[in-house]
This record gives sequence, structure tokens and C-alpha cells, in this order.
Amino acid sequence: MLYLKLFVSLLLSLLFISWASIAVMLNHAERLGLDDLALTGKRLMQHYQIAEFEIDRAYLLGRKVIAQIDHVIYADTQAVISEVRPLVGGVMMDEVMVLATDDSLILLTAEGDFLARLGAADRVPPEIQNIGLAYGEPVLQTRSGMWRSNFLLDDWEKIDLAGVSWSQTYAMPDSVYEEYRLYFVGQGISLRQLLSDLQRGRLTVWLGVWFADLLWLLMTVLALLSLWRWSLNRP
Repeated sequence: MLYLKLFVSLLLSLLFISWASIAVMLNHAERLGLDDLALTGKRLMQHYQIAEFEIDRAYLLGRKVIAQIDHVIYADTQAVISEVRPLVGGVMMDEVMVLATDDSLILLTAEGDFLARLGAADRVPPEIQNIGLAYGEPVLQTRSGMWRSNFLLDDWEKIDLAGVSWSQTYAMPDSVYEEYRLYFVGQGISLRQLLSDLQRGRLTVWLGVWFADLLWLLMTVLALLSLWRWSLNRP
């Protein structure tokens, strides 16, 4: 029984010290720079309902990083066009980007602005698997073979050609990925907000709030009992 009392006393003391330390840190949040310290843990972001993002595919075309995230095309984190089927490739033709899905071609300017979308009505071959360049002209790899067009993309002919420079996905460096992460996720959760929610028991479901209230109640009772005992022992 003695060990149990010691354990409970130690546990309550540690909790009291922790809660008091958090309160002191929050009182001096500006001086400690708690708003500048951010956390981006996956579970923490899920708790605060900040959506994660995943780059499906990315291509480096000219000076722009073209990425597809959830059927939306981005040029350096700027949304260009939505409701797009999965990209299969992309090439740069002079000052025009040509992106390919399995059933259409999407044309962008060198700055990433939308120009046009070409499909079956524009005689673009179906079931596209990749896009490349051969002597400066666009070439499509499809299930039925290779097709080549002119720079206007308005006339396609079936060919059997070697030496095509096929499109390849872009291995995005950490610095560029960080730009996308900051755009979609933000800086994260500030340490000040985390400590404040922890102190109020709001990092878990409703049980966390009741636990925090119970802890404050226990500390209040202990403080009143200490005052009562002190008053009894006064000479």
C-alpha cells in the first residue's frame, strides 16, 4: 500500500510539473518562439485534419516542373487544369509543352498556361502509352504502334522508327518537393498550438478533455488537502 501511495504521488507530481511547465511556456510563447516551431508528423496532421498529398507523376519541361496530383495538373504548384486522366508523358516543343494522357494531349505555354486539349475529335491516336520526340517532331507510342505528327499536331501517320527520345518521369529533388509540401500542407502545426491543445486535453477524442478536467480537479483537491493539513498543524 505504501508503494502504491508513493507511485500515485509521484505520478501526480510529474503530471503537475508537466502541466505547470506547459503553462509557463505558453505564457512566454512569443519569447520562446513557439509559433515559429512547426511539427508535421503524419498522425499529427491527420488529427488536425490537414490532408496529406502525393505526387502521382512529375516531369521537368523547360523551366517548369509539371506535376499531377489527384487528377489536377500543376505547373510549379500552380493549378492549370483539373479532371485530367493519369499522365503518361510530356515533352517540350519549342515554347509549347505537350502532355499526354491515354486519350488526349494537353498543350501548355512555356510559362505553364493552358492552351488547348486535343482528343479523338482532333484525330489524336487512342490508347497512348508514352510521348517522345524524333528530330523535333512529336511521336506517340500507342497500343497499335507508333505515330508521328508535325509541330501543329493536326496530322498523324503510323511509323516504325528507332531513336525516339521518349518522355521520362522527373525525380523531384527535396527542395522542389518541399515547395509542393508547403503549398498543400503548409508549415504544419505550431508548437504553441500543440501545447495549448495538450494542456486542454484536446489531442485525443472527448476522453482527453475529461482527463484534463479530472487532472485539474485532482490537483485542486490535493492543494486544498495540503492547506487543510497545514491549518490543522498550526500551533
